[in-house]
Amino acid sequence: MLYTSNPRFAHYKYLLSTLDKMGGLEGVAMSYKEYGLQAHE
Repeated sequence: MLYTSNPRFAHYKYLLSTLDKMGGLEGVAMSYKEYGLQAHE
């Protein structure tokens, strides 16, 4: 499986598994927006 042979795929799969905890794609998008704003300041 690509998930087990490729670290990036494994990490991506891990991120997907946490979407529900973060409130779905919308929650993740908001988190990235807030992080982006903080990074620019």
